[in-house]
Amino acid sequence: MNANGGNQKPGTSKKVINSYYYKNERIDYHDFEHPNTNMVLKGWAERPDGEAVIQNGGTYKIQAKKSQDGSYPSEITLYAVWGVKTATVHTEKHKDSLVYSTNEVNLAAGGIYTNGGVEINAFELGRFYFDVTPADSAIKDQKNLDPTKFYVVIERSTDNGKSWQKMKLDDISDGAIITKPFGKSGGQYAKVVYDKEKGKWFAPLLGRINKMTDPTTYHGLYRINVAYDDDKAVEEVSTEQQFFNENKKNGWSQSNSIEVKIIQDASDFIKVPSSITLVEKTESTSSGEIEVIESVNSSNKVEVVPFQHVTNNNTKDYDWNTPNNALSNGNNGSYNEDLHTQFVKSKPFYVTVLWNSVLTDTSGQYKVNNIQMYSHSNVGNMTENQVIPSGTKQEFVYDGKPENKLLFDFYLKGNKPKGLPEGMTFKGTVTFQVTMNN
Repeated sequence: MNANGGNQKPGTSKKVINSYYYKNERIDYHDFEHPNTNMVLKGWAERPDGEAVIQNGGTYKIQAKKSQDGSYPSEITLYAVWGVKTATVHTEKHKDSLVYSTNEVNLAAGGIYTNGGVEINAFELGRFYFDVTPADSAIKDQKNLDPTKFYVVIERSTDNGKSWQKMKLDDISDGAIITKPFGKSGGQYAKVVYDKEKGKWFAPLLGRINKMTDPTTYHGLYRINVAYDDDKAVEEVSTEQQFFNENKKNGWSQSNSIEVKIIQDASDFIKVPSSITLVEKTESTSSGEIEVIESVNSSNKVEVVPFQHVTNNNTKDYDWNTPNNALSNGNNGSYNEDLHTQFVKSKPFYVTVLWNSVLTDTSGQYKVNNIQMYSHSNVGNMTENQVIPSGTKQEFVYDGKPENKLLFDFYLKGNKPKGLPEGMTFKGTVTFQVTMNN
């Protein structure tokens, strides 16, 4: 018995079977092991590079075959044939997601069908990419894997990962997340989609649009358990039902977790000053002193908000996926064919400042006009001390980078009109409007 790439297990000795021609000898030997723990003994071959002629535990009939010199050999060697136990799947999340509750169909992906079902509109709340090492050595390219052979069970945690609940299998009616195989109309249905740009398969978290107005149904952490049912593997992987009901896990692996963080609306993406106090000042000019009204702080910043991850060691950053604006430029087509590509691209949000340059007293009888907004520093296309007209627009993306997250840095200033009564309070409102379309 030859290990043929394997090793003799410690504490065991070589196996020699004394037999004779034409006898059916049972070959049942378990003292070899392979250095790769995912390789198991398939059976035994008559050549080092041969196919297995018997499985381990089977019977082998010793045929009377002459050797090259015309004699009958007194010794025959059987070579161990090693095979991949199961395909292995390494899974990695794409990004955590910032989501606000909306059921706007024009922002969701359509063209999603299940076998016998009607069209579903959904947001992709996250995705998990796969690196598959198949048992079938003939598969050199990941795209040649069979999508229907992926088994996927999704788990959700609503207590920051302290406990996890398996999500109902094959569901498109009760839960917020689609867990049934899906695809384009009349197409192949599977739980995975191929990303041509990355050259990888992924499993998406598709949130059904009719559940997206209730954050309690989909906020929290998600992870997936996955297996690939490779016909060339030595062992059968546990089925989804076995994993779900019996906790059997042969051939299964588990991903890291994705956080789906809920925000109230798009305005939560930016931080604006809650108030700006203006005071009267006397200012010296070349033509003499003038009275002005000016904000106390010369720097009032509007910035993009970094969010803290429950995952990733509680870091606070801009490295987030934003599904709500993924299809802001249009959602024609189907999710499987092309729309899925948009959910991994960092799309911009736009912030527009609206300011009518007017302060009004509480009674509404008096007004101060021409209180202009000026840029305190060079921001985007705005230069220091430049007037910022109402309607000026800035954009930002959650791209993982700290750069370009200061949107406005401004102060208010204008000439004080003559004849204003003393001791009056004047107010105005500056609005920063967040949109997904330019």
